[in-house]
Amino acid sequence: MDEGYDYLFKLFTNLGIKDEAMACYYRAIPLHLIREFCPSTVDSELITSTSKAKISVLSPQFLPSENLGSNFRETEGENAQPFVAVIPDGRAWGDKFTRAVITSDDRLLEDISTGSPSLIISSDRLPPPVVIQGTVAFLAKNYCYNYYHWMFEFLPQIELLRRSGIDIGSIDKFAVNHCCFPFQRETVSLLGIPLEKIVETYKNNHIQARQLLVSSVIIESTKWACDFLRREFLNDSIIGLQKKQRIFISRKERRRVINEDELVAVLTKLGFKSIAPESLSVAEQVSLFAAAEVVIAAHGAALTNTVFCSPGTKVIEIFAPDYVNPCYRKLSSQVGLEYWEFIGERVLDIDSHSQQEGGEQIHYVFEDILVNIAELLNTMKLAGAI
Repeated sequence: MDEGYDYLFKLFTNLGIKDEAMACYYRAIPLHLIREFCPSTVDSELITSTSKAKISVLSPQFLPSENLGSNFRETEGENAQPFVAVIPDGRAWGDKFTRAVITSDDRLLEDISTGSPSLIISSDRLPPPVVIQGTVAFLAKNYCYNYYHWMFEFLPQIELLRRSGIDIGSIDKFAVNHCCFPFQRETVSLLGIPLEKIVETYKNNHIQARQLLVSSVIIESTKWACDFLRREFLNDSIIGLQKKQRIFISRKERRRVINEDELVAVLTKLGFKSIAPESLSVAEQVSLFAAAEVVIAAHGAALTNTVFCSPGTKVIEIFAPDYVNPCYRKLSSQVGLEYWEFIGERVLDIDSHSQQEGGEQIHYVFEDILVNIAELLNTMKLAGAI
């Protein structure tokens, strides 16, 4: 399945259809394309929304000062308010790329489904659902094996359940894509969810429950989500106990700084420490970033931890020239950080904006970066980081 999405991603990119390309990059085939090219797979009578279905909808309670922003999927042109759907005898499909939530009368709830759910509702090849006689919080969300998406799109669903008046302890099972990585297991445990209550949908894609709980689709960080993470993971024993640190985030896989060794040698003389956050526990990452006064990093999931930085911390994010993602700029604004953007140089200047690695093309989203160290030092001076 990965190969199919990758093919469409490259095809739409070459055709200059960027929105559709990025949808496929995030493993979702846009519904309008399915309707145009595979009309027989979409039965509009099987697709509805939570507002039209005969189910209960709970409204989480937020303070007037809390910023909901636009981190919930927009529905019918309006900013939808967050909610939790309570679906009696509901069933849901969760795989690596798609979440399909289905009512007892076999209607797809499109507004709380993600990926390519219309392909699921129209399929006659689904295995029978695993029936759970109890209440299941269906939290499966594509891309939650990534640290950023886990922290800002998966975990806040638990906060929505709480704010809706649901006792987390009363929930029998929590369905997630998988809970294999140390950061996943550590964070759910810290939130009071026993690991024995976790059901991984990569093992059982199709689940049916006496009562299914599903939250709104969360798509980016906002103030309330940042406050939630800081409240849960950043405690008083961490804040202010460590000497302020200057850190550079090392990245050894795709989207690398190819002259990292040279850059680290220069930064070390300026008091920076090179770290690899993936080698640390979540608690250790929280402590490290809470003590940071300057953070320098190429764009990547490790910058999720800037949510734990103190207000005023300086963040310098390094990008390749063809891919500038604003998510950490938005995050910095939510927690009061001083954010600076630095554009590196293209490693290979070719028309396709791709690199060759092991005989395969690497798309511009993952391109490595060449940092002009003199220019970066100028940016650091402007930022007051040196």
